[in-house]
Amino acid sequence: MPLSTRPFLVMYVVWHPAFVGGQALAKTLYDHYRRDLYENVAGGAGLSVIYRSTPKPGSEIPIDIDFAEAETSAIVLLIDEQWATDTAWISWGRELMDRSDAAGLGVRVFPVTLDERALKVEITEQALRWDKWADIEPEERERRLISGLTYQFCRMLRSYLERLKHPAEEEEALEQFLRKVEIFLSHSKHDPMASASLN
Repeated sequence: MPLSTRPFLVMYVVWHPAFVGGQALAKTLYDHYRRDLYENVAGGAGLSVIYRSTPKPGSEIPIDIDFAEAETSAIVLLIDEQWATDTAWISWGRELMDRSDAAGLGVRVFPVTLDERALKVEITEQALRWDKWADIEPEERERRLISGLTYQFCRMLRSYLERLKHPAEEEEALEQFLRKVEIFLSHSKHDPMASASLN
């Protein structure tokens, strides 16, 4: 059986074109995840990070995300007040969530609520709450975001790999394994060596 030429993990960063800080925050994520730190996951250039913001010609929404382009896809939605009040973008986000749920363990959507109004959008369940970090220094907010995303990416990849190794495993057994991974990752955040690797 030939080896797949698709990247193992591709990260998409999506923001509304009217969100003034969207490009800068996306670039922060790009700079972090493209580092050599991630060469064991994606090769020497780090993870593939792809932007989605500019609407496709003749449309109000961005180009669709093709889940078949990678073994796994992590989609980060930077949801601000512009997104939260744009019906076309709300619909696009909900459709994206439905497609990712249907795609299985290889695709996960990670909403980030940049504004409290984003909570009214029905795609922000278990979102990273950037809007609650308003009193924190910008560098610390970015560190929290990256740390939270990295933690969730690890859980996603472990779920995906465990399912590949044990396709017939009961869901409960898989969840038990993931609980062990979660405890390990949680403890690792308090380990100075592990924490250094996330920053």
